[in-house]
Amino acid sequence: MILLKKTTALRKLMEEEMTILAPGAYDAMTAKLVEVAGFKMIGTTGAGIAGSLLAAPDVGMLTRSQSVMIHRNMAAATTIPIIADADTGYGNAVGVMRTVQEFECAGVAGIIIEDQTEPKRCGLLAGKEVTSVEEMVGKIKAAREARDDPDFVIVARTDSASVHGVDEAIKRANEYVTAGADLVKTGEGVGRPRKEVERFVRSVKAPIHMGAGPNVGEISISDLEMMGHKMIISMPVFCYGVAFAAVKEALLEVKTKKCYTEKIGQLTEIYNTFGYEEYTQLEETYLPKTTVAQKYKR
Repeated sequence: MILLKKTTALRKLMEEEMTILAPGAYDAMTAKLVEVAGFKMIGTTGAGIAGSLLAAPDVGMLTRSQSVMIHRNMAAATTIPIIADADTGYGNAVGVMRTVQEFECAGVAGIIIEDQTEPKRCGLLAGKEVTSVEEMVGKIKAAREARDDPDFVIVARTDSASVHGVDEAIKRANEYVTAGADLVKTGEGVGRPRKEVERFVRSVKAPIHMGAGPNVGEISISDLEMMGHKMIISMPVFCYGVAFAAVKEALLEVKTKKCYTEKIGQLTEIYNTFGYEEYTQLEETYLPKTTVAQKYKR
């Protein structure tokens, strides 16, 4: 059986699937769990990575090197394509070229670059500002020039709707498509009301990617599929938010009751999910045939 490159596999998904649904992961464990759950693609969350790695909010604290390291771990732990949240591309257009090269080498299938100014802010936070159209167009052209694999996907995200309105977001999105973006991602400003989301999809001349979650109000994932969204990162901070709430609750329970919570996952299930049997077989194949006594002899 010949395995496709992850970039090629993503292009194939984009051709064959009406809508690709991909929960957002923030580390190798959550990426693996997304794959085990049966999804065909993994999205990532800059907010989740900043929170899990730095205990920091999504306000531009995460560096390129830190993000690349986490994404390399995710890609190594999984076999399905990953679309990486690369914030603003970590610098100007020349910096974006380095970003593309490093993320491509890390094994992801594509990146999302947004048109916010530095320091960027989470799409759900107030106080966002956007760059000029010309600056973002330069980043997209530079990203296309820098990629070694033509199947590597460039997603351009615009946050202009929450700053300047949906008409500006549509105008920018089409400029980014002309510059060479493979998909356009809508920022949090295109989410209310429903007619704005529908108008954005109709007016942009490229496949649309949107994050699904509280920011889209009453619009469900099924609604987004019917509107024609090509890619949906299903609640980008879903895994991150669930983990945060669960760990916080479990720790408080242990502190109060002074006993283990029943909510804890079973170690055998965890190890089996992470391929314990495969590691055991490798040890049996390649390690010397020692007894347990010899192995732990002091």
